[in-house]
Amino acid sequence: MNNKMEEKQKIERVLAVFSQYLKDTEFYEVFWSEKHGYILLGMSGDGTNVFDEASIISTSEAFVKRMLTEIASDYFIETESDNTLKTATQPEAVEIRQRWRPYMEQLPEYQYLLDTMVMGSTI
Repeated sequence: MNNKMEEKQKIERVLAVFSQYLKDTEFYEVFWSEKHGYILLGMSGDGTNVFDEASIISTSEAFVKRMLTEIASDYFIETESDNTLKTATQPEAVEIRQRWRPYMEQLPEYQYLLDTMVMGSTI
């Protein structure tokens, strides 16, 4: 099996793990393109119902990081925090890692990404 096919299978596995999150959010859709592979479409949150972002999902690692970042962003919006992953307080970091846990338990090979993504306490 070639590298491109292996990466596609890895992306599909990540997609399966985050499928419920993607179904529940109104801001993202993932599509398959024969020309470009998987594409993540992002919808503006300003109520215009316009997709204002299209990103090719080139690697499973990048897709995991993107999904984790979106889950963290949901937390910051929900709590009306002005922080980011890099400026998160220790309690925020703990809560974000808790929200990530169900996904990362299914994707243990990407666990190393967590230390590069959030400040604060580790789980």
